[in-house]
Amino acid sequence: MSTEEEDVCTILQASAETGLHLNTAKCEIIMEDFTAIASSSPLADFVRAEKSEMMLLGAPVTKGKTQDKAITDKIEQLSRAIDRLSLLHAHNALVILKNSMAMPKLLYTIRTSDCSENPLLMRFDDTLRTGLSRILSVDLSNGQWLQASLPVGNGGLGVRSAMMLAPSDFLASATSTLELQQSILPESIKDLTDQSVVSVANIWTSVSGTSVPTSKARHIQKAWDRPVAVNHIDQLLSRTSSEVD
Repeated sequence: MSTEEEDVCTILQASAETGLHLNTAKCEIIMEDFTAIASSSPLADFVRAEKSEMMLLGAPVTKGKTQDKAITDKIEQLSRAIDRLSLLHAHNALVILKNSMAMPKLLYTIRTSDCSENPLLMRFDDTLRTGLSRILSVDLSNGQWLQASLPVGNGGLGVRSAMMLAPSDFLASATSTLELQQSILPESIKDLTDQSVVSVANIWTSVSGTSVPTSKARHIQKAWDRPVAVNHIDQLLSRTSSEVD
């Protein structure tokens, strides 16, 4: 009997004393080979999930179909919201889109899961850009969309781009929870390098054009986001042909 099975048996045996009973319909086991579970095993009635389908507290654990589904669901929700917002006064619709219906709905996913290279983020941005154009009755060019997606403090509308925000959000979240992660993980793996953080940090460097923030500021999302926004502003200014532009 495996350690996991022994733990479950301990919980089952203590149920009479504690009054707590396992609801196997809500208990999940994640394995690569489910044939190892015998019919007599206390894990036999657990919900079985493939490794590619792992979710933890509503966040996709790995890249793949679960992450794709999480982002696709947000795209569909955004599309429905835009259809309804287009019926409102433009200013009201813009405020609701910016503060409630766009990035705020996706923020948890991109902070907890490495989505930076997922092409569905571009689709999310395309849906957002189309919706913003409908609400404002303006056909936004690439440059105008880039400016609109900047923070308000940088001259934008604050309707943030998922592609622009994803690396900064993930790195800020990973850094701020590092100490907690290491306190939970076993000694054998807690000091291993998180390759997803390394990969996203490389992406962030390419879109920010600068080095990572100081160690004291790495847990702050704005410290990661600001250099990316400034780099995009520089790109916008480099395309102008006159002082008026």
